[in-house]
Amino acid sequence: MAGGNGGGRQIVVLDDAPSTLEMLERFLKKMEFVPHCTSDGEEALQLIAKGGIDLALVDLLMPKMSGMEFLSHLQELPEATRPAVIVITGRQDDAAYVEYAPFDVYAAIQKPFELNELMDNIEGALQN
Repeated sequence: MAGGNGGGRQIVVLDDAPSTLEMLERFLKKMEFVPHCTSDGEEALQLIAKGGIDLALVDLLMPKMSGMEFLSHLQELPEATRPAVIVITGRQDDAAYVEYAPFDVYAAIQKPFELNELMDNIEGALQN
Protein backbone atom coordinates (compact mmCIF):
# COMPACT_ATOMS: atom_id res chain seq x y z
CA MET A 1 0.00 0.00 0.00
CA ALA A 2 1.84 3.06 -1.24
CA GLY A 3 1.43 6.73 -0.37
CA GLY A 4 -1.65 8.38 0.95
CA ASN A 5 -4.64 9.84 -0.74
CA GLY A 6 -6.61 11.09 2.25
CA GLY A 7 -6.23 14.71 1.22
CA GLY A 8 -6.40 15.90 4.80
CA ARG A 9 -9.89 14.54 5.38
CA GLN A 10 -10.69 14.17 9.07
CA ILE A 11 -11.50 10.84 10.71
CA VAL A 12 -12.60 10.18 14.29
CA VAL A 13 -11.40 6.83 15.60
CA LEU A 14 -13.32 5.56 18.64
CA ASP A 15 -11.83 2.43 20.22
CA ASP A 16 -10.98 1.38 23.76
CA ALA A 17 -7.80 -0.53 22.82
CA PRO A 18 -4.72 1.76 22.98
CA SER A 19 -2.83 -0.49 20.54
CA THR A 20 -5.64 -0.20 17.97
CA LEU A 21 -5.80 3.58 18.38
CA GLU A 22 -2.02 3.89 17.92
CA MET A 23 -1.96 1.61 14.88
CA LEU A 24 -4.88 3.40 13.21
CA GLU A 25 -3.42 6.82 13.97
CA ARG A 26 -0.11 5.87 12.30
CA PHE A 27 -1.87 4.27 9.34
CA LEU A 28 -4.29 7.15 8.75
CA LYS A 29 -1.51 9.75 8.96
CA LYS A 30 0.53 7.73 6.46
CA MET A 31 -2.50 7.75 4.16
CA GLU A 32 -2.69 11.57 4.57
CA PHE A 33 -5.83 11.67 6.69
CA VAL A 34 -6.15 13.72 9.88
CA PRO A 35 -7.04 11.24 12.64
CA HIS A 36 -8.70 12.20 15.92
CA CYS A 37 -8.27 9.15 18.16
CA THR A 38 -10.12 8.66 21.42
CA SER A 39 -11.52 5.98 23.69
CA ASP A 40 -14.21 8.34 24.98
CA GLY A 41 -17.56 8.45 23.15
CA GLU A 42 -18.45 11.85 24.60
CA GLU A 43 -15.20 13.34 23.31
CA ALA A 44 -15.84 11.83 19.87
CA LEU A 45 -19.35 13.30 19.79
CA GLN A 46 -18.01 16.74 20.76
CA LEU A 47 -15.43 16.59 17.94
CA ILE A 48 -18.12 15.62 15.44
CA ALA A 49 -20.57 18.28 16.67
CA LYS A 50 -18.00 20.98 15.83
CA GLY A 51 -18.22 19.92 12.17
CA GLY A 52 -15.61 19.02 9.60
CA ILE A 53 -15.35 15.31 10.43
CA ASP A 54 -15.69 13.19 7.30
CA LEU A 55 -15.72 9.68 8.79
CA ALA A 56 -16.03 7.88 12.12
CA LEU A 57 -14.47 4.46 12.76
CA VAL A 58 -16.41 3.08 15.72
CA ASP A 59 -15.68 0.06 17.89
CA LEU A 60 -18.95 -1.49 19.08
CA LEU A 61 -17.67 -3.08 22.29
CA MET A 62 -16.59 -0.23 24.51
CA PRO A 63 -16.80 0.25 28.27
CA LYS A 64 -18.11 3.69 29.34
CA MET A 65 -20.25 4.39 26.24
CA SER A 66 -20.82 1.46 23.90
CA GLY A 67 -20.54 1.88 20.15
CA MET A 68 -24.30 1.40 19.93
CA GLU A 69 -24.91 4.22 22.41
CA PHE A 70 -22.50 6.38 20.42
CA LEU A 71 -24.41 5.67 17.19
CA SER A 72 -27.68 6.54 18.91
CA HIS A 73 -26.30 9.89 20.15
CA LEU A 74 -24.78 10.55 16.73
CA GLN A 75 -28.27 10.39 15.19
CA GLU A 76 -29.31 13.26 17.47
CA LEU A 77 -26.78 15.62 15.87
CA PRO A 78 -27.77 17.75 12.88
CA GLU A 79 -27.51 15.71 9.70
CA ALA A 80 -25.04 18.18 8.17
CA THR A 81 -22.48 17.40 10.89
CA ARG A 82 -22.87 13.60 10.87
CA PRO A 83 -19.97 11.80 9.21
CA ALA A 84 -20.02 8.50 7.37
CA VAL A 85 -19.61 5.59 9.81
CA ILE A 86 -17.68 2.35 9.64
CA VAL A 87 -18.23 -0.04 12.54
CA ILE A 88 -15.32 -2.11 13.80
CA THR A 89 -16.26 -5.13 15.87
CA GLY A 90 -14.77 -8.21 17.42
CA ARG A 91 -18.17 -9.86 17.45
CA GLN A 92 -18.70 -12.55 14.86
CA ASP A 93 -22.43 -13.07 15.14
CA ASP A 94 -25.47 -11.71 13.37
CA ALA A 95 -26.72 -10.04 16.56
CA ALA A 96 -24.22 -7.21 16.09
CA TYR A 97 -25.64 -6.48 12.62
CA VAL A 98 -29.19 -6.44 13.97
CA GLU A 99 -28.11 -3.89 16.59
CA TYR A 100 -26.48 -1.37 14.24
CA ALA A 101 -28.76 -1.97 11.22
CA PRO A 102 -31.12 0.93 12.15
CA PHE A 103 -28.22 3.39 11.98
CA ASP A 104 -26.66 4.84 8.86
CA VAL A 105 -23.56 2.63 8.85
CA TYR A 106 -21.59 2.34 5.62
CA ALA A 107 -19.82 -0.91 6.53
CA ALA A 108 -18.83 -3.23 9.35
CA ILE A 109 -15.34 -4.68 9.64
CA GLN A 110 -14.52 -7.59 11.91
CA LYS A 111 -11.41 -7.58 14.06
CA PRO A 112 -8.77 -8.53 13.29
CA PHE A 113 -8.86 -6.72 9.96
CA GLU A 114 -6.44 -6.11 7.12
CA LEU A 115 -5.44 -2.51 6.46
CA ASN A 116 -6.23 -2.96 2.75
CA GLU A 117 -9.80 -3.94 3.68
CA LEU A 118 -10.09 -0.93 5.96
CA MET A 119 -8.75 1.43 3.29
CA ASP A 120 -11.17 0.06 0.67
CA ASN A 121 -14.06 0.73 3.05
CA ILE A 122 -12.78 4.19 3.97
CA GLU A 123 -12.53 5.14 0.30
CA GLY A 124 -16.03 3.80 -0.38
CA ALA A 125 -17.56 5.59 2.60
CA LEU A 126 -15.98 8.90 1.64
CA GLN A 127 -17.25 8.63 -1.94
CA ASN A 128 -20.88 8.31 -0.82
